[in-house]
Amino acid sequence: MEKQNWKKNLFEGVVCEMAVKRIFDEDGDLMRELLMSERDKWSWTCEDAKIDEAWDLNLVVDNTQAFYSVEVKSARNGGAYSNFFAETRLVASNTRPEFLASVPTFIFYVDLLNGSQHVYDGAKFVKAVKAHEEKAFTNRFGTAEGILFPIDSKEFGHMASYTPDFKFTDVVLHYRQNIKDKMNLENKKGSQHKVVDGMKTLS
Repeated sequence: MEKQNWKKNLFEGVVCEMAVKRIFDEDGDLMRELLMSERDKWSWTCEDAKIDEAWDLNLVVDNTQAFYSVEVKSARNGGAYSNFFAETRLVASNTRPEFLASVPTFIFYVDLLNGSQHVYDGAKFVKAVKAHEEKAFTNRFGTAEGILFPIDSKEFGHMASYTPDFKFTDVVLHYRQNIKDKMNLENKKGSQHKVVDGMKTLS
């Protein structure tokens, strides 16, 4: 992948992470209603994941060291299609994506075309992706193999879909320093996983 395209994709990915962070920062009560059972409605603070963690954000339970992990993925759909793409193999490294090996609590898909956000139970999502591995195909960019899944699929752990009342430009302005810091960080260690439980071993 050309460096310019890589930087663009990185920027878009970071902006999507901050769009999810803004939801937690501004509508924490709503998100607890959507995502948590009555017995688990803890107060939390949304923080960036550490450099050695495989996901993107942590929902740190107040006054504890406990947290829920959040993986954020970007998509270009805009309501034109009824499905999203889930990666099963990264072509360049011939490895499995991190979320299949280090299962996050929640997976968010953020649509870059209309700003909508779609939340999935991480364990159910990963289980379903593994179950449908045989349907994988190479995406049009040649960068990954993966499967299509219905956006509102209960099998894939769909929990909620909504469109925030802010735009991506608002996110960039609000989290300008966060985005700059993330863009300048040393890259997280890329996927090294050839073996993932429940999937074919890669050579």
